[in-house]
Amino acid sequence: MSGNTARTLLALSPIPEPLSRNQSVSGTVEIYGSPFVDDRLLTRAPTAESVLHATSRFARSLNGEFAVFVETSDSVVLINDRFAALPLFYFTDDHGITASFSYTSIWKRLSDLGALKPDRAA
Repeated sequence: MSGNTARTLLALSPIPEPLSRNQSVSGTVEIYGSPFVDDRLLTRAPTAESVLHATSRFARSLNGEFAVFVETSDSVVLINDRFAALPLFYFTDDHGITASFSYTSIWKRLSDLGALKPDRAA
């Protein structure tokens, strides 16, 4: 994605505020739910740089019910637990990415943007 690509994370459903958020020069990491590493609750988000450097290792080390949102100037990474206990819906197009924990929220956002093109033949 280019640096001017729009990115949106919609937390409009009854999901609480992020458990942890780390915003730095390298980017933003938001953690939702209850992720555990080595049987300990992950209460502090790592830096975006460290997550992106070892994304697959970081994702495999997490257990529990969680969603992780990592954003830098040129990329977005969404990590969800193995069973999608917190369902994470997303939509990408030429304008960027929109993600939400609620299908209804993402549908409304896409409708507001005029991004929905229903099949008129149905």
